[in-house]
Amino acid sequence: MALETCGSCGEQVPFADTVHVLVHTKGEDGVVDAYVCRECYERHLQPIVESPDIGDGEASADSP
Repeated sequence: MALETCGSCGEQVPFADTVHVLVHTKGEDGVVDAYVCRECYERHLQPIVESPDIGDGEASADSP
């Protein structure tokens, strides 16, 4: 079974239990490409992804 390091908590988790995350920082860091465990995704990222602001044609409150 392949393991992946969570980009948030650093734990080693089975690849099948990860979520692929791409974030365009619009800064010097460029694009962050990482895998996070399902627990970190559900705790930290899912609330952002499922925000009512997303899906109304706006990616975020800061978008032009």
